[in-house]
Amino acid sequence: ANCYRWAQDSPGNDLEVHVLYSGVQCRHMCQAHPTCAYWAYIVMAPEVHGDLQGRCYLKSSAAISGAQQAHPYVVSGERLCDHFGEGLLKSEAVLRRGLQLEMPWQTAVGRMGDGLLPSAGTENWHVEAAQVLDSIGFVVVLDALSDSGLRQQLRNMAETVA
Repeated sequence: ANCYRWAQDSPGNDLEVHVLYSGVQCRHMCQAHPTCAYWAYIVMAPEVHGDLQGRCYLKSSAAISGAQQAHPYVVSGERLCDHFGEGLLKSEAVLRRGLQLEMPWQTAVGRMGDGLLPSAGTENWHVEAAQVLDSIGFVVVLDALSDSGLRQQLRNMAETVA
């Protein structure tokens, strides 16, 4: 998957510039913009001049043909990525359901025990989960599955992808 191209940029053809937190957020801003076709994000690193850190450049379709190697602190990509199944027709999108499991989650309401969150099993466990995700950014929530065999199988699959 070449959805995030490190050290690649396309100078010029800028539509808008935003200060954001990540390349993922920049890609999503591009997807939300009606004419953005390409995006470039300069990471927040000490090696990058302060005025450029965290800059997200939304670009027109002319930027696609101008992509070239750049410094190692930029990540870029096209608006939609085939690897993630983006740009599906509505008829295709409605058929996608994500991970469907017919088993209880350890954090389900009324299910107390050795959950990872202190609020596991309570009515508001999802509020604590959202706060944790917001504070650490990204996490794979495999340990919330009750079935340890499936939990290990999914963990192995996630490590293979990563």
